[in-house]
Amino acid sequence: MISGSALAVVGGLLGLLLFWIVYSVRRHPTVDRGDGLGRVVIDPPRPTRLIRVAVFLATMVVYAVAVVAARVQIATIYVSAVMRMVLWILPAPTLVAPYANRFETGYRMMIAGSIVALALVIRAGPARRLSVALHAVVYLVMAALLDCIVVVTSAVTRLPIAYVGVEGIVLNMLLWAMVMLRVFFTTFTLPRPSRVVAPRGGYWAETLQTAALAVAVLGTLGLTIALVIQLGSFGHEVYILLGFMTYALFWTLLIVLFRIIGRMRRRPSTGRAGTPPIHVIMCAFNESPGIVDTLESVDRAAAHYAGKVRVTLADDGSEDDTVAISRATMDRFRAASGEIIACSHAGKSAALNAALARVTAPIAVRIDADVLISANAFACLPRWFADPTVGSVGGSTFPRMSRSWLHRMRLIECIYGYLFVRPGLVAVDALPCVPGTFQAFRPEPARAVGGMVMGMNGEDADLTLQLGRLGYRAVMDREIVIHEDVPTSLAAYREQRLRWYRSGAHLFARHNPIQARSAGPRVWLSLMRAAIFRFMMLVRPIVYLYAAVWALGQPSGTRNIWFVFVLFGSAVAPMLLSTAVEAVAHGYAGYLPWLLLWYPTYVLLRRVIMIESFLTLPTRPVVVPWPARAGGAYREMQPDAVG
Repeated sequence: MISGSALAVVGGLLGLLLFWIVYSVRRHPTVDRGDGLGRVVIDPPRPTRLIRVAVFLATMVVYAVAVVAARVQIATIYVSAVMRMVLWILPAPTLVAPYANRFETGYRMMIAGSIVALALVIRAGPARRLSVALHAVVYLVMAALLDCIVVVTSAVTRLPIAYVGVEGIVLNMLLWAMVMLRVFFTTFTLPRPSRVVAPRGGYWAETLQTAALAVAVLGTLGLTIALVIQLGSFGHEVYILLGFMTYALFWTLLIVLFRIIGRMRRRPSTGRAGTPPIHVIMCAFNESPGIVDTLESVDRAAAHYAGKVRVTLADDGSEDDTVAISRATMDRFRAASGEIIACSHAGKSAALNAALARVTAPIAVRIDADVLISANAFACLPRWFADPTVGSVGGSTFPRMSRSWLHRMRLIECIYGYLFVRPGLVAVDALPCVPGTFQAFRPEPARAVGGMVMGMNGEDADLTLQLGRLGYRAVMDREIVIHEDVPTSLAAYREQRLRWYRSGAHLFARHNPIQARSAGPRVWLSLMRAAIFRFMMLVRPIVYLYAAVWALGQPSGTRNIWFVFVLFGSAVAPMLLSTAVEAVAHGYAGYLPWLLLWYPTYVLLRRVIMIESFLTLPTRPVVVPWPARAGGAYREMQPDAVG
């Protein structure tokens, strides 16, 4: 009954397009003139204005209204194209007809529109803008091919009819992420892949364990959705709801399973660890307001540690009295010893590398110059480094609280990240970053991979990932508590987050599994999820807007608008619930009322800045990839490996 040749053509075309995406990303030439280790040489980020983000969002608002207005016509054209392919493969109209109207076509159109809107607002020439916009066409073609295969599979296996809509939403999220990968790597100026090659087979246990848990969670969610669908008849809007619930619940349930595994494992023994010397390295640039508190907290931690603690402060060309204040504070040290080295103003990484060159102790600890560390911070380290597989150790970071709204929002962010997510990631060696607020590591391997990378943002996460490529695990110790400064103004917060989110793009370019090969779950799970999450920021807020515009246009608009709130709640409930549980368990219950402002204010602000961070990345000119050029560029992108 099924035409094998027709199925092969449709499936082969979809597979060919997917291969084209992966192949073009894999072979795409780099423009980074660095060494693939500790030096990145690319064009600097471009300052941008929020007006570009406003234009992007306004374009998507107009587009959402237009899609709703032309919903019937769009659905007719799209479904007609898909069903022509379906009937070509499976010529049984009565069997496949019930599936014809189960696609949420508006969602697919919004994804395509986000790509076109991005092409309008990036700083690039006409050729590059056209190149980006054409990816919307590529996505729609791939979506139609995928939907065809989903309908045929569902009809043959007799899956519930409504299940096609949910399945299509989830699969189209992944498909759109693949298209955005190509947009990302071919459009922006990015660092070259890391030269540190992960050992083959070195992460098979963690990979198999993590993959098995991910499949189990997806299977459970799939069966649950199928059961829900069987209980009633739903409209198109519920498909988006269930699709977003799948995305939101998947990550939360996976972290819960990771944490269960982590609790089943024994903590490192405190015996036979010894008290090896510890060398603290710091970088300071105009840090006079808080450097005294930081150095005094280091000295208190040294007093609680039986071994020697040495502090090297690298001054990055400070223009205030940071050096004099720091020297006076070190003179008052009771337990630690200290030195100050002068550096030219070449940036944080260069200063930290100058300090790292002086480290002779077996444990180095990088600390930011505006934090306070707990008194037991150093005493907790030897038991971890007694394990030769551990390469870096971090702690739990929390804000130094004030009455600022930003401080309270940052606290909620830290409760979710450090108390809920990170303990789970550690259990399967999927922790992608030990933050520079407190980053203990082995100095010799760190020097072997180039130290703190210069020329890009995210040097702390990059070191964590580079050490992971050498086979070292990254862990966190909740007994180590760090209190950090938090920006007190929106301008300072925006500048900080632009650096953070831009570092996510740089890190993904350096360590993505397509170009640099995977190094366990920290790469193929954590980094890939972070990249997909950032891509989704381009379209996710607009999906809610689209749902709201659609609901208001219905005859029972008042009833339907509640669907939008339910849709939004389905996506945010897992995070809010897990944060609330951790807040109560760790004595932060008094801050729970601030969760009411979390999404309407702070998350909205973060997502606007996340979109803006894309626009700060310099774009590349369009170059025709002639075979000779592509081959030479590929060889340049793949220098001799280290590892």
